[in-house]
Amino acid sequence: MGPLERVLEGARSGEVDMVSSLKDTPERREYLSFTKVALFNNPIAVFVARNRSFAYGNWNDLIGKKGGVALGNRFGSGFDDFMKKNLSIEFEKKTYMNFKKLELNRIDYLITGYYSGLGFLTQSGQRDKFIALKPFLTESDNLIAMSKNSACLKYLPALDSQLEIMRRQGELKATLDKGMANF
Repeated sequence: MGPLERVLEGARSGEVDMVSSLKDTPERREYLSFTKVALFNNPIAVFVARNRSFAYGNWNDLIGKKGGVALGNRFGSGFDDFMKKNLSIEFEKKTYMNFKKLELNRIDYLITGYYSGLGFLTQSGQRDKFIALKPFLTESDNLIAMSKNSACLKYLPALDSQLEIMRRQGELKATLDKGMANF
């Protein structure tokens, strides 16, 4: 459907039945129901231009710098509140726009999912231009969500049961590992 904000608005209205790989937040729970079984743990990374890295050990090291975030992203673990109160953030519709701003030195860092960031950089052939700082900003589970306005909501318990089987058999981890091997 396009940018995450549009996908979430579609889920809110019932136009979108299911959104995969999404963080559970109180705001989203108003219109989405989430699986209990996580697809995977998704670290959130601070990406920087390789030639403009800076010392980073915790959230406070981002204060005074200009960051970028894609619209609709939520990070959990208290970081969203910290970001609103303490950081200078520019929002863009898509993560690739923030990578371009990072490349052009318009922002100092970009916050995005580690896996999705690496995926974009690998696919676009830019992996050598950027690095993810450690430690990760946060780590939280990514789940499947179903719109509370969807006729498919009744299948959520069956989906959870199947995800639990896949988790126990190692299929969820194997799928993530296979995808990461391409990076």
